[in-house]
Amino acid sequence: MYHEIYTRRNRYGPSGPNNRSRNNIGLTAGFDFGSIGVPVPALRNYSNNISNNVDNDLARAINLSKAQSQSKQDAELRRKQDEEYELSMALDKSKQTHLEESRLQEEKQKKTLEEEDSAKKKALKLREERLRKSLMDEPASFKDDSVISLRLGIPGGRFSRRFPADALLDQLFIWIQLTDERCKNNKFIVCLPPLSTSSLKDRKFDSTDTKTRESVTLKDVKINRCTVRVIVME
Repeated sequence: MYHEIYTRRNRYGPSGPNNRSRNNIGLTAGFDFGSIGVPVPALRNYSNNISNNVDNDLARAINLSKAQSQSKQDAELRRKQDEEYELSMALDKSKQTHLEESRLQEEKQKKTLEEEDSAKKKALKLREERLRKSLMDEPASFKDDSVISLRLGIPGGRFSRRFPADALLDQLFIWIQLTDERCKNNKFIVCLPPLSTSSLKDRKFDSTDTKTRESVTLKDVKINRCTVRVIVME
């Protein structure tokens, strides 16, 4: 009510619409009442509040958008990091599996070689025992022509042994195999001196010639008190 009376009374001032005073002009210019009867400063405050609210909402929306964008970037980064980590783990696992397979293969090969080596040594030991059992006992002393003495020259030294004259040539080969390490696993040739001084060639007997070894005696080859040489066929 007061506002309406104040408005009608002061619209033109006390001297009428054509006689406005300076104060009235200042009052009117300062407040400039609107059609709804609300002063302009109040409207401006209201407008400013609305503008501030809009700015705040816009700022929150922008911040929210930035936060969502950053969250997506962080999620994408974590996804890539997880993929790289999983790939690295897979490669490490594959490498470890390969190394383990290689280790097992090496162990298997080593075990196979050890077993083969052990089997060879066992076979050689059995063969040596068999050869020793098949070697005739050495005669105690010379008795006429019934005993033959032979010398063997090899890199390991010089060895000598007596044999019965009627012993097979195979006995000489057995003794050589037991004495010379080179002859245990290799073929070899026994070289005997020539029968006469007119011949310069040694007589040679191959270790693989089983027929001659088991049919000819030491007396037949006419050797006694001589040195036997060996040629190893490595």
